[in-house]
Amino acid sequence: MRIGEGFDIHVLTEGRKLVLGGIEIPSEKGEYAVSDGDVLLHALIDAILGAKALGDIGKYFPPGKEYEGISSTILLEKVLEISKVEIGNIDSTVFLEEPKLGPYIDKIRENLSNLLSMNMDRISVKAKTMEALGPIGEKKAIAARVVILLKESTMEKIKTNKAPGAIGPYSQGYKVGNFVFTSGQIPVNPENGLVEEDTIEYQADRASRNVGEVLKAGGAGFDDVIKTTCFLSDMKYFAAFNEIYAKYFTSSPARSCVAVKELPKGVLCEIEAIAIVK
Repeated sequence: MRIGEGFDIHVLTEGRKLVLGGIEIPSEKGEYAVSDGDVLLHALIDAILGAKALGDIGKYFPPGKEYEGISSTILLEKVLEISKVEIGNIDSTVFLEEPKLGPYIDKIRENLSNLLSMNMDRISVKAKTMEALGPIGEKKAIAARVVILLKESTMEKIKTNKAPGAIGPYSQGYKVGNFVFTSGQIPVNPENGLVEEDTIEYQADRASRNVGEVLKAGGAGFDDVIKTTCFLSDMKYFAAFNEIYAKYFTSSPARSCVAVKELPKGVLCEIEAIAIVK
């Protein structure tokens, strides 16, 4: 187990957006910084780097025109690629006199959950004032402190631009040892992000191909699949779905179950798969 701690503070100024955890908060003042000034993500980045003894945010993103106005979510993504961490949980505190952050806490937690591919119940975001004391209490500054616990893991995230982002906590998929796990792949065209047709035949074919792309990125293929879980918006689609599904998932033990699930608007099916790299 490794523990990381990060802290960041920025001056507040008019004419800047207030961004916390990748979420813009309505405010008369925002963080003054080269980037978007997101103190929460900056503190999180330092916590991640610190836990892996990799230095601090300034080592990788020194002040300069290259990072002028850049979203801190991009910086976080780069640090996650560098550190290859699996975060067990996050405990964070934002210090700000105003505006009150209570109405936005869950939205921030949800966005962090998406950015980090982890469940919300492992992410704590708290907000504190400084009781009118010091520069924060005088509404001149904002600060954040983050503590994280890392899991020592061999889990490797799988990403490919040939399949859409997935529903679920593990991005498009992940690999542990010789096992490849795809998250729920839906029938979205990765080139335009759209569900292009509303027929189950088309959607079953597209979702199956998306699964195939994630498997391929993880070093596996359809013949290596040992288990799938398939979801339909309505069981009336089962026969047509199964006919298309069988063209791709040919190994006999491949499907474990088919269930009805509430899916995004216009989506009729979703497929998850587990494969073994041979």
